[in-house]
Amino acid sequence: MSPPRDGCGAVSAPDYKPRPVRVRTHWDMLLERRTIPELEALLDERLELLRRSRSAA
Repeated sequence: MSPPRDGCGAVSAPDYKPRPVRVRTHWDMLLERRTIPELEALLDERLELLRRSRSAA
């Protein structure tokens, strides 16, 4: 007896449940490389540069 097939020709498995796919966000990737204090320090540096460039204009 052959296994049941769905309409597309693939073998069906009634108890098959695909694993949920976790989407890695940009934030997830940042946290893999830096700590929160490091990210806060970088943000402060960039904001200071932005403020200086706006005041000079």
